[in-house]
Amino acid sequence: MLKLNHITGFGSGVAAAAGGDVTSYVFDGTGDYLQIPDHADWDFPQSNFTVEFWIYLSDGSAPAAEMFIWAQHVDTSNEHNIRINGTSGSIRYFVKESPSVSITSNTAVLGNSTWNHVAVVRSGNDYYIWIDGVDQVASGSPDADTPGTLAGDVYIGQRGSGAGYLNGYLDEFRISDTARYTTGFTPTTTQFTSDANTLLLIHGGEAIASGTTGSGATFVDSGNTGHTVTENGNAIRDISIYKF
Repeated sequence: MLKLNHITGFGSGVAAAAGGDVTSYVFDGTGDYLQIPDHADWDFPQSNFTVEFWIYLSDGSAPAAEMFIWAQHVDTSNEHNIRINGTSGSIRYFVKESPSVSITSNTAVLGNSTWNHVAVVRSGNDYYIWIDGVDQVASGSPDADTPGTLAGDVYIGQRGSGAGYLNGYLDEFRISDTARYTTGFTPTTTQFTSDANTLLLIHGGEAIASGTTGSGATFVDSGNTGHTVTENGNAIRDISIYKF
């Protein structure tokens, strides 16, 4: 994976906001991911929600295989996830249960060696896939649906079935139980802050509770509830490429 030298005040050529932790998580596509235990907070797909993050791909071309950014996985018949589709490079939000939901963005919407803000939003019966504040939904099923609840862990960086590992960097990963974006917007220029609607917030620089980053460290996220997050594989904090 390409890594750039760190320059004070900059991350991958993008100015870092004052007060940021100048840290991201890097995944090399070969078994790295973060894992969070099952919790009632993960029942959010039944109503309004926002899943958002900053992502940096060293190679912006379409991946040869699917790469999963976030997933709650029980089995292949019961899962929720956000992925980068293989070959096309589009972003897809997918719920496989009864009923199923599938929302897909335009193809190749992520840049090469640059940070993009991605937000998947449900507002009522409408779905959005925002890339840098622009809605990119190309197809989907924006009809009424009532996805059920799943009893499964949450994974960041893989599907949850030992497949679809992410190759890239993530920063400022936030899940909210509200529709934060329903019209075009300019993405934040500072770190996210936790509020009453924040279910999960990972800055990447949280205090490590146990272990050493890159070797199975655990930490408590910065959200409203406080979930324990565990590194797996070689998932490691990085200070050479970061957003904030």
